[in-house]
Amino acid sequence: MSRNLNINIQMSEASKEATEKMKYLWTLENSEIPIIEVDLNLASKEVCYYTSKIEWYENRKVTKRIDYHGPSLSIPIFKGLKYKVGSISPRSITKDEIKLIDNGQLYITNNKVIFVGSIGNKSIPISKLLFIESIENGVVLNKETGTTPIIKVDTEFEWLTLMLILNRLIKKVNAKPKENQCLIIIDINETLI
Repeated sequence: MSRNLNINIQMSEASKEATEKMKYLWTLENSEIPIIEVDLNLASKEVCYYTSKIEWYENRKVTKRIDYHGPSLSIPIFKGLKYKVGSISPRSITKDEIKLIDNGQLYITNNKVIFVGSIGNKSIPISKLLFIESIENGVVLNKETGTTPIIKVDTEFEWLTLMLILNRLIKKVNAKPKENQCLIIIDINETLI
């Protein structure tokens, strides 16, 4: 359009970079997801769409022990023996906390979410993901069973990229009929006796 109007558009480097990012996000949402080459042994017909350095968090129950609560009194009976009065029974408080489990590299393939961490590795089949939730610069992976991992990335662009790719893959997997899935078709024009 600028050529037709004989206008020369000057864009700053930041504007060019932002335009390229928007083009890439549009491609992720509306076209084939670009395949990237990674140094990871993938299964046959498995391709990688995303990789980034991330922090892997999980919800963990944390129990804190409180040894004393309430007033008490200690009465000496004779040398070495005391009678204690009051509430001194130990209590504990349990609450859920989001704990950093590991740092490492995340890979999203057409079949799995793969995490290669400094402490350990994890792999979640895309078919086991029910849905994802968006949090600030991160994604919560809600699975059928087990712990619910929370993935944190560095930038908003990484977060948008991760969200778009995971959403597309989950929709694609859920659109396929699963094994042992029964499809029942009822003709509503047919009278039932």
